[in-house]
Amino acid sequence: MKLEGKIAVVIGGTQGIGESVAKRLAADGANVGVVASASLPKAQAVADAIKASGGNAFAERADVTDADALKVMVARIVKEYGGVDIMVNCAGVWLEKPALDTSEQDFDWCVDTCLKGAFFMASPASPLISCSGLNKKDLLSMASSTERTGGRTSHFHRMRAAAFLAVSSVSAATRQTTCPA
Repeated sequence: MKLEGKIAVVIGGTQGIGESVAKRLAADGANVGVVASASLPKAQAVADAIKASGGNAFAERADVTDADALKVMVARIVKEYGGVDIMVNCAGVWLEKPALDTSEQDFDWCVDTCLKGAFFMASPASPLISCSGLNKKDLLSMASSTERTGGRTSHFHRMRAAAFLAVSSVSAATRQTTCPA
């Protein structure tokens, strides 16, 4: 198995892309931390499904918009499992609402989860990333690109797309800071 002995953490691993990534990493041999932002039972259900199929997994809960909560979670995983080899951010939100009904609070929720969450996830993981050789560790952020309502792209999708474009910059900046040329 390609990832045997590796510790992978999947933020947003309770459904959608994140759940699929968590299951694939486990199938490839990693011990996977499935992280939920609100529902530890949802994370535990995915971890249990992974274990039932022969993989190794554990459940965690951390609010992706809370930098301190993510630092505590990463420290707990490092203490319990000896490190983090792969950190995957799949946290994202969706709001089905007309553009003129979108409040500042709705907008902030999207940006806090999709952009700030990626940055806060990368910050505590950065010191754990190795920069060279076969032991290179990975920090990944990903998101879906979805169109809703009969093929029309909603304004909320556009806000998410903007946030995830910024995530690319956050990931690149993190890698440059951690692994200068």
